[in-house]
Amino acid sequence: KQKLAFQLYNLYFRSNFFEGGRVGFIVPVEGTTDQFVVGVERTFQIVKWDGSNGGKVEVVKVIGEVDQGVTSPTRINDGKADPRGRLFAGTMDLEYARSPDRNGSFYCIENNKIVKLCGNIQISNGLAWDLREKAMYYTDSTERKIRRYDYDVDTGDISNKEYIFDFEKNSIEGFPDGTTIDTDGNLWVAVFNGSCVIKIDPRNGKLLQKIPIPAKKVTSVIFGGDNYDVLFVTSASVEVEGPQCGCTFMITGLAICDPVLIGEGPHWDEKQQCLYFVSVLEGSLHKYVPVTGEKTKTNIVDQFVIGVGRTFQRVEWNGSEGSEVKVVEVIGDVDQGVAAPTAINDGKADPRGRLFGGTMNVNWENSPHRHGSLYRIDNNNIYKLCDNIQLSNGLAWDLREKAMYYTDSTERKIRRYDYDVDTGDISNKQFIFDFEKKHIGGMPDGITIDSDGNLWIAVFNGSCVIKIDPRSGKLLQKIPIPAKQVTSVIFGGQHNDVLFVTSARLRAGGPQCGCTFTITGLGVKGLPGYKYKIV
Repeated sequence: KQKLAFQLYNLYFRSNFFEGGRVGFIVPVEGTTDQFVVGVERTFQIVKWDGSNGGKVEVVKVIGEVDQGVTSPTRINDGKADPRGRLFAGTMDLEYARSPDRNGSFYCIENNKIVKLCGNIQISNGLAWDLREKAMYYTDSTERKIRRYDYDVDTGDISNKEYIFDFEKNSIEGFPDGTTIDTDGNLWVAVFNGSCVIKIDPRNGKLLQKIPIPAKKVTSVIFGGDNYDVLFVTSASVEVEGPQCGCTFMITGLAICDPVLIGEGPHWDEKQQCLYFVSVLEGSLHKYVPVTGEKTKTNIVDQFVIGVGRTFQRVEWNGSEGSEVKVVEVIGDVDQGVAAPTAINDGKADPRGRLFGGTMNVNWENSPHRHGSLYRIDNNNIYKLCDNIQLSNGLAWDLREKAMYYTDSTERKIRRYDYDVDTGDISNKQFIFDFEKKHIGGMPDGITIDSDGNLWIAVFNGSCVIKIDPRSGKLLQKIPIPAKQVTSVIFGGQHNDVLFVTSARLRAGGPQCGCTFTITGLGVKGLPGYKYKIV
């Protein structure tokens, strides 16, 4: 009853069916597949639509008009069906930005009869019900508070209004918009002009989580998907700039794995359709299968090349939870003769299956020394490519540009090398992006590349992923991540259009620090991940 058909919003703009009228909400009619209740200006209507792009919309019935006798301009805004199929919806004062007047109202529709529940509303918005708590939650946005009412499911009556969350007292910018509820009874609230979604416990008024959204005007939220574990988020682009303002987002992987200390090295296995990544300090290998949701891990049958301390090893792991890892071969040690403590950090296979990996100064935060190096492993032979490295990290290749991109994180720059795919040789180092000059906090960590040749860079201590054009050095996009220490990125999924993001929780607070995230709806595809070839 409460599922959201986002397509109708597109229909409104594309077909101009509601020309001269604005649509506030859409709720499917139970027992049908092509009928919906919508709010158009001040009128509730039942319409018929087959769901096709630009398809004809037919008005089946006009239920009625609200705010009759109100001279100020108002229109129907948000609306939802309650657990018994009654419709709750309210109106907003269109001059709210210029006037303190509150000319809107809140209504309930049952058996096609419209009942006014309360007046003195300025912007009627978010609705959610909790049968266990016998509660209805509601928002008049400009109050900057969340209301709770006692709710009678048998009659639909509401009573005993109280405020259970205050934006001002919790130092949250913007104001509450659309709201939804999870199975634990927590509310998820879109924050208009706040670039985020917040999660709160309405029973104690505690703020549990704040998820950044790459659009300023976040308008509403709803859970959906096969397991109701995908959060859909709508936004607006009215009087605001930004490439993703007005887009609808899917937030998945609100925790696709339990937090780890340093999630790193993600690799998408196209054949098995799964994500592999590691937890550096915990010495564990992790596997996630999006189709089934299966998550497994083991502590250091498929074979992998891993870096342990200063040693490259080939290991065997069957991918099951807690199963034994067998060391098949020790390929070799690196940084031999280096007295300072170093360890292998990030590594990847290039398009020909050679392994590139580098080392880091273990005490890089407290020492200016650069004792690490970058290596290539080819036919089990280890070649040093360059030294004077402090924190070896992101790697990506572009065959069209004959380029390899690489990061020594503490430089806070992205390197480009000429790359010979036949030999694996690199030359002609240049810097193509500078964090300092672009005013980006944090430092570059893991890197991946999309099919357009643009780089996606995890920003450690920057709570974001950035997209850059390495040919022009232009910053194209910045995507907030709800974890401070973002460590690496990789494209995967059935169509290679899902961005997986790992993070760390070293001395960093927050419920999602150390989690691995998935970002969908980016409109780009990544290049396939390459595997290490044994000759």
